[in-house]
This record gives sequence, C-alpha cells and structure tokens, in this order.
Amino acid sequence: MPSIQERCLDGVVTVAGATPTRAITLPLLPKDGAWSLVGHVIAVDEASPRSSVTFYPRISGSCAGGVVTQNNVTKILSQPSDGGRDQTWEPGGLSVTISGQQLEIQVAGIEGKTLVWAWALDLLLVSMS
Repeated sequence: MPSIQERCLDGVVTVAGATPTRAITLPLLPKDGAWSLVGHVIAVDEASPRSSVTFYPRISGSCAGGVVTQNNVTKILSQPSDGGRDQTWEPGGLSVTISGQQLEIQVAGIEGKTLVWAWALDLLLVSMS
C-alpha cells in the first residue's frame, strides 16, 4: 500500500573555500516510489560587510528497485538571480549527488572566504511498497 512521509530539514554549517563540500544529507529515499525537495539555502559571508545569496532548490525524482532517478538537472535558481556576480560575491552554489538511495547536497563557497550555509527544506517521500 502506498504511503507518504513529509520531513522538514534545517541546519547550518560553516565551510571555508570554494571546494564543493558535502553539507546536507537527506534521509534515505524510498526503494520504490518518488520524492520531491523544495526550500531555501542561504550562504552568508562570515566577514563584514555581510554579503549573502539565497538558493532555491526544487529537486524531484523517482525510485525503482532502489535505483534513484533525478527528474531535473538544471542549475538551481538563486537571489540575486546572477548568484551574486554583480555584487562581486558569488558562491559556487549547490550541487546534488546521489549514491544508491542516498541524496546529498554539496555547497561550494568562495576561495579565501568562510561562509555560513543555512537551510530550511521540505522533503516529500512517496513509497509504493
């Protein structure tokens, strides 16, 4: 019988430099079903003046026999819409990695800077088994 779970995920991590760093690990995705993740991820400069960029992940996919497929692989939208380029403060942003039934979000900051990354995400899981 199909079932659903909704999970609210929030947290904060401090990351130095521009190297992509695993920051947000989601609960295991269903073996058979579907999933959707929406929310906000904010990058804030630890130094003054406090520059920031907000990212708006909208990621979804399906699972069949434990194999996860991501539906959309486009760039994650941000505000400012140029990711901070015009304000000369442009974090590398977010990227998604999937291993088995585990989905993680990596953050990439700015070389020579330390950023605080904070998130509030809503995860909807549909299990068909």
